[in-house]
Amino acid sequence: MNQELSTINLLCVGDVILDLFLNIEHDTEFAHFDKTSNMISFLSGSKILADKIKYVPGGNANNVSVGTKRLGIESTIIVETGSDEFAEILIKYLKKENVNISHLLQNPNSTATFSLNLFYGAERIIFIHHVKREHNIDLATVVPQNIFLTSMGQTWQPIYEKILDLKIKNNAKLFFNPGSQQLDDGVKTFQNVLNRTDIIFVNKEEAEKITLGKVINSNINDLLKNVQKSGPKNVCITDGKNGSYFLDEKGNFYSQVALEGEIVNKTGAGDAFTSGFLSAYLKGKDIKTAMHWGALNSKSVMSHVGAQTGLLKLAEIETQN
Repeated sequence: MNQELSTINLLCVGDVILDLFLNIEHDTEFAHFDKTSNMISFLSGSKILADKIKYVPGGNANNVSVGTKRLGIESTIIVETGSDEFAEILIKYLKKENVNISHLLQNPNSTATFSLNLFYGAERIIFIHHVKREHNIDLATVVPQNIFLTSMGQTWQPIYEKILDLKIKNNAKLFFNPGSQQLDDGVKTFQNVLNRTDIIFVNKEEAEKITLGKVINSNINDLLKNVQKSGPKNVCITDGKNGSYFLDEKGNFYSQVALEGEIVNKTGAGDAFTSGFLSAYLKGKDIKTAMHWGALNSKSVMSHVGAQTGLLKLAEIETQN
């Protein structure tokens, strides 16, 4: 019997993470931030009062699947997670957002990936434990029109190869955002993905790691061109308060200023930009509009705690556009 094919508008592939946000607002006799060294220190054995605590879903693929769904794109997430209580929280969030999880794999012998985001005033430290995954996900019936491929922890290369085959087989557009594990492993390990990428989304530091192997103060125009030379057809670079930049395959250059607003934390700002951009782009909007949607979404997310709380809905972004 033939399996029923599953046609998917946007397929998001990457890890899902449960983030614990822990906020400490002030210096105490047991905790201190040194502005000169940019170091946060705690007295061993001390008990420190946290001002705020919150669980929120995270992970690039998770954030983008939710962000695009809120903006009217039918998104599906393909990921492997565990079967513990944290994994159940993540799945509950995805169901609430109406993201298609029919291709989500729960490993009964594994746990969810978990991170601790420690905020000390405006400063942040992230502790993360990546669970080793085999990513034995059945892709036989998956027919994507568009694929967003992003960060994964250990043992990421086999699933990347499967997704690349899926892209080629279905002539799907590929949008790529390499994670820290991929960048640490080096460009050569994902060069085949770069060569097939329609649009790459990276921040300035990530772009420098791709082109130079290290972070320096590069000229943004040169950086766009050098990333494009590494393989992708189109390049989108975000640069915090300096805004975002785009170079298309015809050599046209675009820029978008960062929009002013209250900044509570910057977690998920890049994913929010990508969600806004991709949603507009997949709806047939031009690049300028897509970048503006990205900036609006990023601004909103930074005014809330967590990577998903402030993600805009379609009516909200159209009102502001």
